Amino acid sequence: MTAQTGTSVTSGCHLLSVPNLSRKLSPQRLATVVYSSQPEHLIQRRRCNESIATTSLDVTFATPNYSTALSALNGFHPYHYHQMSDLEGVELPNIRGPFSETASPREQEPHLDATGEDLQAKRAWLDEQLQKRLNGEYETMGRRLEEIVTDSRDSPAKLSAIRVDGSTLRSSFLAAIFKQHLDKDPARTLTEVLQKSRNVHHNLAAFDLFSAMEMKLDPAQSLFARQGDLDLALKVRERGKLWAKSSTDVGNGEGSANISVRLRNVFGGAENVEAQASYGTRTTSAFNVSYSSPIPEFVTTPTPNTRLTAQVFQADRDHSAYAGIKEFMVGARGSLNTLQSYGAHDFTYEAVWRNLGSLQPNASLSLRDSAGSSIKSSVAHSFTHDSRDDIHMSTRGGYLNTLIEYAGLGGTVNFVKGQLQTSISRPIDTKLQNYVGLSFRTGALLPLGGSMSEEYAYAKLFSDRFRLGGPTSVRMFGHNRLGPRDQEDHLGGDVYYSGGVSLTTPFPTKPHWNLKCQAFVNAGQLVSLKNNNLTNALLNPSISAGVGLVYRFTPIRVELNFGVPLVASATDIATTRPMQLGVGLEFL
Repeated sequence: MTAQTGTSVTSGCHLLSVPNLSRKLSPQRLATVVYSSQPEHLIQRRRCNESIATTSLDVTFATPNYSTALSALNGFHPYHYHQMSDLEGVELPNIRGPFSETASPREQEPHLDATGEDLQAKRAWLDEQLQKRLNGEYETMGRRLEEIVTDSRDSPAKLSAIRVDGSTLRSSFLAAIFKQHLDKDPARTLTEVLQKSRNVHHNLAAFDLFSAMEMKLDPAQSLFARQGDLDLALKVRERGKLWAKSSTDVGNGEGSANISVRLRNVFGGAENVEAQASYGTRTTSAFNVSYSSPIPEFVTTPTPNTRLTAQVFQADRDHSAYAGIKEFMVGARGSLNTLQSYGAHDFTYEAVWRNLGSLQPNASLSLRDSAGSSIKSSVAHSFTHDSRDDIHMSTRGGYLNTLIEYAGLGGTVNFVKGQLQTSISRPIDTKLQNYVGLSFRTGALLPLGGSMSEEYAYAKLFSDRFRLGGPTSVRMFGHNRLGPRDQEDHLGGDVYYSGGVSLTTPFPTKPHWNLKCQAFVNAGQLVSLKNNNLTNALLNPSISAGVGLVYRFTPIRVELNFGVPLVASATDIATTRPMQLGVGLEFL
């Protein structure tokens, strides 16, 4: 069968009728569509001049096999199918979209030509209009809901109960968390109920146990509920019990491969058990198992900002890059960590057995005196305040960290140790994105001796002394190669300070890149308390300067610097080349 364009069509055509469609379309838009014997080739669309009295859309095909052509009609489905041979001589005018002849067609509705190539465009346009209509309805509903809440914000209401669905947390743990929201300063208006509901949601989400949380308010289900009493219903989906991760880390002068396995919510009180193993270039192997938990509910109200941690660990360290000796340690650690609005506190007790051995044949006498075993039993407190906008490449904000440690609660080493680290960054030209950074670090270790001789006690503090120098410390010097030295062995020091100033600018023509340019000046000094001229040594720091490239590669920072030492002491070891690569988390 064939179809002719123009004023007539051949007989033997078939008619499809879609009842009730005229309720949505005016009679002027009801159309007759003619297809050729190739079903996918649209010949012409004509407006029917005949009077249409029925509530149906008549669609005419010139082929009995109309299913392929029907699929192009964007979802029209036939309710009636019957023979039609009465259209000979009927003129079928062109059909255009609504308002297509106006100066500004509505919403740029695409025009369908006789070839049918714009059917997909028409379909996309209809989908877009539907989505716009749905979005409009959602916005209208949101505004109406907002109006209802606003009008009712001062109406009496009370949060009477909190229900959690989908959680494996202990009932006593949840009751302790929710008690403060239900009993302490109970809500009296709808606004207060909504605020308390938001606080409950945030408090529970901070434990990092759930991958999804839904919250809604329902009328109270209690038989003794009064008018205005509401229940907060939380529907949660917990994260998987088992979490595992493998990674490779490069930073702070060494590289390592790590494997971590964690069990979440072990006993139903947001407890975590984690095991880690790592193998590296300087910490050749390390293993630790830790257990962390919020403060139990029978002690006080559990909170995600305060956690108790117990840990056992073992590590092998190779110090041969700057001293011909290796160290093995095994110990246990317990800590209380609390996070406040102004910063984080960490209280720690540590007991560790250390053994220094595997001396190299050319090890110095000072290093040989340090060999052997020692036991450290210490308590420490650290405080951290961090307001930087980016911990790896800060443009504004500050950082402060303090540490004080006392060792002498038993064990064989006795000392007091303090340390301070601070930095600040400020933009100097926001238009050009230039900013300056200042940093300063200092620390001191005071041996207490105890029952041992002073010389012996001092020798056993090799693992506790400070070390300075390297790409993340005083740049253009060797890693841990500043300060006291005996032959080729750097022994570390008891007092140190270091400071730096850097100017960071965007990479030329590419200000949006994570690659930046920097110029820096570093200075530092590390001395021993046994130095006969301690004050003079501290007043003559080692200094370096240079320029370089900085790349922010989350979660680390990479630097490639070109510079030279300007001032160095006789015991300092500078880099042999004017280029130095640094990879780490914290830089001077």
